[in-house]
Amino acid sequence: MKKICIFLLCTFLMTSCVYWGMYHFSDDDLVWLSPYDEGDTILFRSETDEMDTLVVNEKYVKDTYWPFMENEARNVMEAYGFLDIDLWHDSQSFFSGISITKVKEGGLRVSLPFTCIKKVPLESELKMQQKQIGEKKYTDVFVCIRTDSIFYSKNSPPVQFYLWSKSKGLLQYKYLNGDVYTFYKKIPRKK
Repeated sequence: MKKICIFLLCTFLMTSCVYWGMYHFSDDDLVWLSPYDEGDTILFRSETDEMDTLVVNEKYVKDTYWPFMENEARNVMEAYGFLDIDLWHDSQSFFSGISITKVKEGGLRVSLPFTCIKKVPLESELKMQQKQIGEKKYTDVFVCIRTDSIFYSKNSPPVQFYLWSKSKGLLQYKYLNGDVYTFYKKIPRKK
């Protein structure tokens, strides 16, 4: 009887405390978060030499290989990471971020800044383009164009479009008033 109880207890613990599935980031997945580190300041300059400032408040990645569940209500471990950012324009802060979630083998959900898409798409659903900005050419750019059908939160900047590079981050954006701001300089956090 004692052996049966121990067996049942072990079976219960193993089936209720162990993830049924674990989905981990590849190096390519993490490229989405690679442009910035916590504490970075990124400057954007307009055609009239006005400056906007993007501040990276937090960078977080959770991708555990420990098979035992923590304090979660799900039996699947999906790797997750995000960048919490503030964009400062005319003494006003617009906050948002980028997040990535590994949802199944080969599947990565990408939530881009400023709520440009209602449904969080898989990376494979994003139409990446090649763009030239000034003298630099980028091959991994997602163009988010504001339309009336796309939901924007009250904390979203009033932009017509923005260009986000998977490997370089925010490259350029245009406000509703026509002002265009382009990446100017990255100031890494002093350690």
